[in-house]
Amino acid sequence: MIVFITGTSRGLGRFLKQRLVQRGHTVVGCSRAPAQGSDDLRLDVTDASACEDALRWIKQRHGRIDAVVNNAGYHLVGAALETTPEELRAQMELNFFGSVNVLRAAVPLMIEQRAGRLVNVGSIGGVLASPFAAAYNASKFALEGYAAALRAECAPFGVHVSNLTPAFVRTGTHGRSLVATRGEHALFSPHRMKVLRHMEAGGEKGVPMEAVARALERTLSARQPRFHDSVDGLAARLALLRVLMPQRMFEAIMVRNTAPGWPEAATRSLPNPSNRSGTLTLQPPRREPDGTPLRPAPQAGMRRRGHPH
Repeated sequence: MIVFITGTSRGLGRFLKQRLVQRGHTVVGCSRAPAQGSDDLRLDVTDASACEDALRWIKQRHGRIDAVVNNAGYHLVGAALETTPEELRAQMELNFFGSVNVLRAAVPLMIEQRAGRLVNVGSIGGVLASPFAAAYNASKFALEGYAAALRAECAPFGVHVSNLTPAFVRTGTHGRSLVATRGEHALFSPHRMKVLRHMEAGGEKGVPMEAVARALERTLSARQPRFHDSVDGLAARLALLRVLMPQRMFEAIMVRNTAPGWPEAATRSLPNPSNRSGTLTLQPPRREPDGTPLRPAPQAGMRRRGHPH
C-alpha cells in the first residue's frame, strides 16, 4: 500500500511509519520540521494549498494513494475560561482544520481511483469530554462529526473513513504534546498544572504504541473497516456506561479520573461575597429543621406551582 502519514517526526507518528515500512508498505511521512537526514516531507498541514501539492506529488510519484493517516496534533490543557481565544484558535487550526485540509486534498484523488482509506488518529477526547480539556475536546469532537459525515459521503466511491479513539498511549513524548494554557483565572489556574501532571503520568501507564499500530493495520486491511476502533476498548466501554448510568454518577466518575481533586479544589477556591477581607471561605448550605436544603421564599408576584392566585 502507498500510505501517507502526518506528524511522523517523533512519538506515535514515527512509530506507525516504521511499523508499516516493516510490513512492506511504502510510507510517506511529513512534519513541519523534519529531522536532519529524515525522508519526511516538510509540510505544515494548516496550509491547505501545501496539503494539496503534497498529495498530488505522492499520486504522481507512486501512481496512487491507498491510505492517508491524520496523526499530527497536540493537547492543550486548561479550563475553558483560562484558555485565550488565540490558544483556542491554534488548537482548532492544527487538530481540526489541519486534518480537514489533508482529508480534502486526499478525497478527490481517492474518488478518482475509486478506492482509499482515510484514518484519523483521534482520541477518547473526541467521544467523551473532561474538565481542563475544553479546547482539545472541541477540536476532537469537531473532527469526529466531520469524519462521520465524510464517511457517508465517500462510501459510494469505495473510500472508507475511520477514527481510532485510544485513551492514553505510551509515546514517550507527552512532555511535548501536552501544552498548558498561558491564560490565568483565579478559580481554575491553581489546579491546571495538577491536571497536566496527572495526564503525563497517565500517558506513561497507557496502552503501548504497538496497540495503536495493530488497530491501524486492522483498519487498513479490513474489507469494510469500522468507523470507530477504540484500540483498547476503553472508549467503547465508557460510551456504554454513559448510556447505562445516571448522568451525574457518570460525570462524577469522569471528573474523578481525569481531574483528581477538582470538585474539592473548586469549592475551596470559591470566594465568599460577604467576606470583604479577601480570604476564601466556604459557607455550609442553609437547611430546614429536618435537614433538607432550605428553599428560597417566592418573590412577590410569583405564582406557586399548583396554587393559582
